[in-house]
Amino acid sequence: MLYETCARAEETLPLDIEDLTLPFVVARSRPKGAIPITRRGGAARDQYVLQTVYWDAGTARLLPRLLTGRTHGPVFTTRGEPAPGKPGPGKVCDARGVCLVARFNHYKPAAIFLREQADLGPDIDSATIARADRLFTRLNSRHPKR
Repeated sequence: MLYETCARAEETLPLDIEDLTLPFVVARSRPKGAIPITRRGGAARDQYVLQTVYWDAGTARLLPRLLTGRTHGPVFTTRGEPAPGKPGPGKVCDARGVCLVARFNHYKPAAIFLREQADLGPDIDSATIARADRLFTRLNSRHPKR
């Protein structure tokens, strides 16, 4: 995804589902070093000139699968949703019961990408297989099964 957009991770990770367009090929994000818009009267509200991020067909095909069943909130979350009524380990809830979903860890899109590449079967190249092996070895060493 980052390769297709030439965008930085800091620009892409904070995206919300509401920031995406319907066909999932364009999003508005705040670029690095964005200059705040100056407002009359010296109001201290943060507004920035947003940059448009475009995705190729590969990411446009993956995004609907990543967002299945979700209509709002962050695009990249740390884990799947827990059982109804239980805040997951990635959620922070206040006294009113309003929960915020924790943001992304960078392995989820990589795992989705590699899963999609595995669907190609014999057309998959050896570099992708080696990358998948390194990724999952790193994942298993950091997060051993309990």
